[in-house]
Amino acid sequence: MFTSGIKSEGIPSFGNLKYFNPYNLMKYYGIKLLSALNLYTSWNTWNKHKMYVLFQEFLPHNDYDTRITIIGDRAYAYRRFNRKNDFRSSGSGLIDYSIESIDLDFIKTAFHVSKLLGFQSMAYDFLKDQSGNPVFCEFSYTFKDQILYDCPGYWDSSLNFIEGHFWPQYFQLIDLLEISNLKQPNDL
Repeated sequence: MFTSGIKSEGIPSFGNLKYFNPYNLMKYYGIKLLSALNLYTSWNTWNKHKMYVLFQEFLPHNDYDTRITIIGDRAYAYRRFNRKNDFRSSGSGLIDYSIESIDLDFIKTAFHVSKLLGFQSMAYDFLKDQSGNPVFCEFSYTFKDQILYDCPGYWDSSLNFIEGHFWPQYFQLIDLLEISNLKQPNDL
């Protein structure tokens, strides 16, 4: 981090075997050769991480995080459980959509931050600290649309729950085009 830096796609992770794939190795060295000959410019040359360090407090006793995705005046929410023998829940695929298990303080906080910072669309990952207070562990402008569609509904900013399955793109278009009676496709 404090010398040549690390490209985003080159950050090593536990159990990641993609670097040992012969095709990926050939592609990697081929691109390096073309770059050296000035015949290839990578789109992600700006995406190099260097000269910083990030410390994040480990919060034990969190078997899951709660993902709140705000789109305009709507909040999708679900819990993601940790992988076996791991503290991480992001990407685990172990999802709980039950609305009874969602802490409404997470939703209130996500709405507040989105309004305060002017976000139209943002996903927040929440944990609880040692005292049981909600804390952010991540913000992200990207999210999987199918997971949101699979939610049993969403909360509005008054914390009313609206049942149904809704594509996030549907709400983004409603807000962008200001067409409240836009019809959502039945099947995609």
